[in-house]
Amino acid sequence: MEEADLSVDKPADPPPPDPVPSSPASASTSSAKKRRRYQQRHVPFAPPPKITPPATPAPVVEAERPLAPTSAEMKAKAYLAAQKKYTSDWHGRFPWLVLDKTDDGSPCLRCSVCMQHGKPTARYGRDGPGGRDLQIGSMRWHEESTKHEAYGFREMVKAMVAFLKAQQMEHIDSSPFIGISCDESTDRTRGKHLIVFGTFLKKRRVVTEFLSLLTIDKCDAASLQSVLLGHLEGSGIELQKIAGISTDGASVMTGEKNGLVARLRLRIPHLVGCHCIAHRILGAVIVVFIEYKHKHVALLKSFKFHFCLNFLADILAELNTLNRFFQRRTVDITLVTQEVDRTVTYIKHRYIEYGERFGGGLNKQLDKFLARYKEGRGSLEVHGIAADGSPCTHKFELTLSRIPGHAFGGTPSDCEDLCTAFAKETVGCLEGRLWDMKRMEGSKLYKVDQWPKKTEVRERRCRKWAEQNMALFDNKLPGVELRAMELELKTFCHIMKTHRKDDDFAQGLANMMKTKDWSKSYPNLMRMWQALAVLPLSTVECERGFSRQNVIKGWHRTSLCDATLGELMTISMLDYDMDYPQIVEKWRRIRHRRQARNVEFEQEIPLFPQQKDVVESSDDESVGGGSEDDNVDDDY
Repeated sequence: MEEADLSVDKPADPPPPDPVPSSPASASTSSAKKRRRYQQRHVPFAPPPKITPPATPAPVVEAERPLAPTSAEMKAKAYLAAQKKYTSDWHGRFPWLVLDKTDDGSPCLRCSVCMQHGKPTARYGRDGPGGRDLQIGSMRWHEESTKHEAYGFREMVKAMVAFLKAQQMEHIDSSPFIGISCDESTDRTRGKHLIVFGTFLKKRRVVTEFLSLLTIDKCDAASLQSVLLGHLEGSGIELQKIAGISTDGASVMTGEKNGLVARLRLRIPHLVGCHCIAHRILGAVIVVFIEYKHKHVALLKSFKFHFCLNFLADILAELNTLNRFFQRRTVDITLVTQEVDRTVTYIKHRYIEYGERFGGGLNKQLDKFLARYKEGRGSLEVHGIAADGSPCTHKFELTLSRIPGHAFGGTPSDCEDLCTAFAKETVGCLEGRLWDMKRMEGSKLYKVDQWPKKTEVRERRCRKWAEQNMALFDNKLPGVELRAMELELKTFCHIMKTHRKDDDFAQGLANMMKTKDWSKSYPNLMRMWQALAVLPLSTVECERGFSRQNVIKGWHRTSLCDATLGELMTISMLDYDMDYPQIVEKWRRIRHRRQARNVEFEQEIPLFPQQKDVVESSDDESVGGGSEDDNVDDDY
């Protein structure tokens, strides 16, 4: 705003003419703005009046008042006033009291009876817990507090895990060798884990047990090696006792230069790396499927589609038999090459080498389909269920025309050629992926029923098997020398042929370990036998472990921490007799517990009556691999 000059009189400017409004609302607004601007220019400026602030009164100085005592001080003063003072007549009135002095020199009265029988007095923090446990607040905190219940459960789990781990480590320490199986996975909350199983000799019997569930940050070989070695060394497992390790086929595991197995061989020179056989069989079938896959729904009316579908049902059933053999908890290493050769020979005999390959009674599903096709004279009947739930039958003609984009035609002869090519590819993949199973043939040295009958051939073959066993461990197995094995071999084979010809691999080892004479007479051959027995050939136990992990850490329990998850898996998967009095004693010693202080754990606790019926199994019962049904488990 410009100031008006008061010294020079100037004629007042005429007011500006009002513009012609375009509309009533805009005209009124514009006129008000111009009128206000004109008044600001021509009205003289008047300075604002000065405002004198009122006088500030002088501050009034008040006398200082004493501070009021706080509630804590008042309570302490009232407590001291309520305490009884020591008087000398107490000795006559209460003869059981004894005057004593504490560490700070203040007098203290103690009960002589309590001191004589080791009872805690009422002075907590000096002589014992005293009356703290008798207070109402203490009892409420012990028995009703959610925090106490949660910690008590965790501590009981820790006590049970400590007991089970101690039992397991006793058997691992007594076993001359141990095999490791490991696999990585991701749980429901995207947490990365490495599950570890161990194969060792437990009471002369080969067993595979859960060792630990390890948390990993990265899935590279260096991180896996660091985590695995840290766990093994922290658990007290000697690295030189590890005979072999079984993993999946990932490059981070089986890489030739920088894989986990290659890194572990730098620390364990005799380590045998085994690519899981079950994974390799699955990969062999998938590779062939990618080449011969079917995509179109219209193939449901094609003779070629139904022919191939029933053919796959037959050939995959045989491959599943081989797969289930390697899913047993204890796999006879001497039968590995025999089972693979049997499967390959079966496929060649039925689909490749002989004339009557299809429809000759050798294929269960395919023969049924061809019989139904001939009865229907080119048509096929399919039985199903209608939308209302009633049974119905669909009948349609099967076409024999070529499917667009397929190299083989749709006639029966073309379908046979297609299935023959598929069988050849499957055999080639099996032989290519399981080529290293020939390394295990040396284990036949300990299987008498696979020896040649002629003496000269048998001795020559046994020496060859002994050399193969040493080469399997790169001639670096601790406590075993090739020259010493050859010296022990002749008499060892003679006694095995005479007395142990009916034993299988695991049963024979258990029988030999019953007496110490065998270990003293043939130390090199026996140590080699024990090392071969614990070699892990697959990671199916790891898959079962991950299934148990998903049951424990379900969608309703996703916040379970990794440490508690591993402890619960240990309790769930280790099969040991629980010594509950000892476990409760471990749990009691973790912290001060009022409930369990006066329980006599040396005596039998009525809470666990089943302890009376627990009888240790004899050596004869614990020997051997069990029946055939005990070793077969469900598919993972």
